[in-house]
Amino acid sequence: MEIELMRSYGDANPSGKDDLFTVSAAIQLFAHDIGPSYSIVRDYRWLASRWPKERRRTDVSHTIHKILASIPEPAGRFEAVNNLPAICLRRPRASC
Repeated sequence: MEIELMRSYGDANPSGKDDLFTVSAAIQLFAHDIGPSYSIVRDYRWLASRWPKERRRTDVSHTIHKILASIPEPAGRFEAVNNLPAICLRRPRASC
């Protein structure tokens, strides 16, 4: 799933054209189209903005990524996710 890129705070219409939605309106429409609430889509969008694809770890849960997303400096976030205790990492599931 790909959601509109993050814009600067208050940057609702950077091109100056009237045909663009505000970020909030675009998120509301998207949420309505796919089902979850506006706040869930907004939170997922923010979380994704804090973790570029190349920095996300598949062995670390969404919840841990969300907790670490509050670290303001990107370097600090990326260092923290790479230095987690083993208990925070997902274990491979057994084959059925």
